[in-house]
Amino acid sequence: MDSITEKEISNLYENILEDKIGIIIAHRFLNIVNTVDKIVVLQNGEIVESGNHEELIKKGKIYKQLAKL
Repeated sequence: MDSITEKEISNLYENILEDKIGIIIAHRFLNIVNTVDKIVVLQNGEIVESGNHEELIKKGKIYKQLAKL
């Protein structure tokens, strides 16, 4: 998907999910991580980390490794 369409879809998600819980799966996650309130990292079906992008990077665990990919 081109960057313009990606931004339009991101804006649409923000409007639709403004006061709701939503699950977003993105292959270019660095484009979306700063627009969400909470990120949950699952490993083998278990929650292993949660927080916003900045908090999870500071923790330096699985999320930080994934963010480098």
